[in-house]
Amino acid sequence: MRESVTEKYASTVEGPVADVKATGPGQAAYRSGWWTISRKRSAWGVIFMLPAVLYIVSIMVGPVIFNFWLSLHEWNPLASLEDAAWVGLDNYRFILTTDQQFLPALRNSVTYALWRVFGNVVLGLALALLLNSQRLKGVKVWRIALFLPIATSPAVLANIWQAMYHKDYGILNAFLGNFGFESVGWLTNPDWALRGIILIALYQYVGYYAIIFLAGLQGIPDELIDAARVDGASGLRLLWSIVLPLLRPIIAFVVVISTIYGLQVFDIVWATTGGGPANATNTVVLHMYENVFVYGRAGMGAAMAFVLFAIVMVLAIFQLRLLRSQT
Repeated sequence: MRESVTEKYASTVEGPVADVKATGPGQAAYRSGWWTISRKRSAWGVIFMLPAVLYIVSIMVGPVIFNFWLSLHEWNPLASLEDAAWVGLDNYRFILTTDQQFLPALRNSVTYALWRVFGNVVLGLALALLLNSQRLKGVKVWRIALFLPIATSPAVLANIWQAMYHKDYGILNAFLGNFGFESVGWLTNPDWALRGIILIALYQYVGYYAIIFLAGLQGIPDELIDAARVDGASGLRLLWSIVLPLLRPIIAFVVVISTIYGLQVFDIVWATTGGGPANATNTVVLHMYENVFVYGRAGMGAAMAFVLFAIVMVLAIFQLRLLRSQT
C-alpha cells in the first residue's frame, strides 16, 4: 500500500513533529501533548475577542452593576461618591409604596408602549403592503416621505405638533370643527394629553417600521405567492398563510424594539408637555430624570432605572419566546 507523504515525513523525524497522523487526503491531525494546534487557535481566538468582550463589559454590563449599587445608596450627584450612604432596599420600598408619582408614571409608560407597539405593527405593516403593491407609482418618493419623520429632531416635531394641536388656532381642531366637533386641548387637557403624544410618536416611527416591513416583504419569494394564487388563494389568505408566517422574525423585532423604546420614552414628552398637565403624561424616565437632576436623589433615580430595566428585560424575553414558539 502506498505510503502517504505525511506518514513518510513523520517516519523520518523524531520528537513532537513526528506525532503526526494522516486523517485524509491533504489533512493531518497534530498531537504534541496538551498544547495542540486546535487549542492554540482557540487561544488566539480568545485573545482577538478579548477587546470586544472588555468593551461590552465596561460599557454595557459595568453601568448596570454600578446602577444597582447606586440604587442601594442615598447620594447627591453634586457630592463626592464617597459621601454615598447605604440605605439598602429603602429606595425600592419608597418608590413602590410611598412615591405617589412612580406607579402612575409607570402606567403612562406602559400605555404609551402598548399603543406604540400596536400602531407600529398594524399601521407599519399596512403601509408596507401598500408600498409593495405594483400599482403604486413613485415608491422611492413615498419611502423618503415615510422616513423623514424619524430623521427629524423630537424638539422640532414637538414645536410643529404643538402648533397643530393649539386649541384655538391649531389646524387639527380647525379641521375637526368642520364636522361639528368641539375644540380639544390636545396637550393641555389631562384626558387627551397622553393620546396626543401617542399620535406624535406614531407619526414619527410608523414610517420607519414600514420600511423594515417592506424589506421583509420584498424578501418573500415570488414563487410562493404565484403558487398560492394559482391554487386560488385570496388576498387575505395569502396574508394570513404566507406573508405573516414569513414575517414573524420582522414582527418579533418590531414588537421588542417598540416595547423597549416605548417604555423608555422621554424626549417627546419632555419637549411637548414636560410631564403635565397634572402629571397626566409623566413617564418613568421623566420622573427618574427629575429625581436625579432636579431633586438630587440619584439613588432614588437609580432604583427607578433598575425597576424599569427589569421590566423591559422580562417583557423582551417573554415576547421573543412567545413569537418563537409560534414558528
